[in-house]
Amino acid sequence: PTLTDIHYHLGVVLSDLGQTGRAEAAYRRAIEMDPRQADALNNLGILLAQRGDTRAALELFERAVAANPAHPNATQNAARARRLLGG
Repeated sequence: PTLTDIHYHLGVVLSDLGQTGRAEAAYRRAIEMDPRQADALNNLGILLAQRGDTRAALELFERAVAANPAHPNATQNAARARRLLGG
């Protein structure tokens, strides 16, 4: 695995442990290392959506879809966020 993948997977583990602040930092580090890391973009979007920041989450979901148009979760999450924002 790449270092980017390690940060992404660390984010997943931290999120599963309920350590969302640390998970967010790990996802952001993965994205910093590879701005097209669709899984990290999607999962960070989920964390932001859970906090109620739907607009920022939508931006991340759209970036994930742009990076990987076949990413089903990002596509669904983007559609859900658009609906919540009235679009």
